[in-house]
Amino acid sequence: MKLDSTRILSVARYVYDEENYVRNHSHNFYHVLVVTGGCGLLTVNGEKREACCDDVHFIPPGVCHEIASDPVMPLRTLEWKFYTADAGLEAALRCIPFCFNARGSGMKPALERMVEEAIAGKTLFKEMITVRSIELLLGLIRIYEAAGEKNKRLSPPGLPETDIEGAEGDYPAAIAAYIEARYTEPLTLTGLANTFHSSVTRLCGSFRKSYGLSPIQYVNELRLKQVKELLVATDWSVTEIAERVGFGSVHYLSRFFSRRERLSPLEYRQRAKRARHITVEDRYRIVDHRIETD
Repeated sequence: MKLDSTRILSVARYVYDEENYVRNHSHNFYHVLVVTGGCGLLTVNGEKREACCDDVHFIPPGVCHEIASDPVMPLRTLEWKFYTADAGLEAALRCIPFCFNARGSGMKPALERMVEEAIAGKTLFKEMITVRSIELLLGLIRIYEAAGEKNKRLSPPGLPETDIEGAEGDYPAAIAAYIEARYTEPLTLTGLANTFHSSVTRLCGSFRKSYGLSPIQYVNELRLKQVKELLVATDWSVTEIAERVGFGSVHYLSRFFSRRERLSPLEYRQRAKRARHITVEDRYRIVDHRIETD
């Protein structure tokens, strides 16, 4: 398998507000969409599916599909387009179903990291996106090849639960789940310790051991992620976003955001909205849903 024959065309965090209907078409490259919000309908190979949050639509070359977005609640997606001339990889990718849930696949956080790399334009970001793309593809192939004998393509296998899903009685996972459900509310270490009948020291130590972050750092990571989504998906002011997400003070949000992203929230919004689909591989251009080489 020659990995250098695989090229990443573009990545995107997209909102189907202006373009709320994409006619039935096919590509000569792979097009992957992860639904992150909004409402809509996706038709792949003639099968219609309601757009559900965290669904992954993995569309190979030659497969017809169309997208209809709700004009009131526009469909929001993470998108990834890539091309491969490697016959071995093409054959291996056939085990991946056209639609599956992102949980446990690593797809959603991987695409989010790739989009962040592209928006920020960091040093060697194209190379980083390519490396992460290959790693993600190989991981998906392993998941579905392992389950293929029992499930086959028409019945996608259940993916293993990862991230913050823990076994019953898993103390750090219970804290994480509680935080995820309430991160827009005021949360303090003392309050969390009282809720879980623990000392602050035990709570922080246990949580950091499992997640590599303190509970408050975890809160802020969730808030930051939501801020980025709202900056792109809405026209709300930074002040309104700060209040809705739980940062409270727009000044605190701006300082925190700028320190982490090296951009102000408004600069991030302008850069992200200016380039919805961010080109990674410059040698190709897409014309009428097909790639052409220069």
